[in-house]
Amino acid sequence: MIKKPFIDDSHMCKNCKGMRMENGNCRYLKTYTLDNVSYIKCAEESFMYYNMDAENASMYVELLTAFYPIKRTV
Repeated sequence: MIKKPFIDDSHMCKNCKGMRMENGNCRYLKTYTLDNVSYIKCAEESFMYYNMDAENASMYVELLTAFYPIKRTV
């Protein structure tokens, strides 16, 4: 299932002891919502798929859009 790494226990935030801190916040900590469930994962970990079927590519883009939303500036 292509959604599995986005919703399972993999890629959980690891305690990096502040080595990746920026302005008091971890620059890799990602919070996102899929299917009305909130997740917190480490963005430094990658979600790579090899030999992906073309039919799954659009779902992968949707998952990445949830994980890396477009930042709006005011």
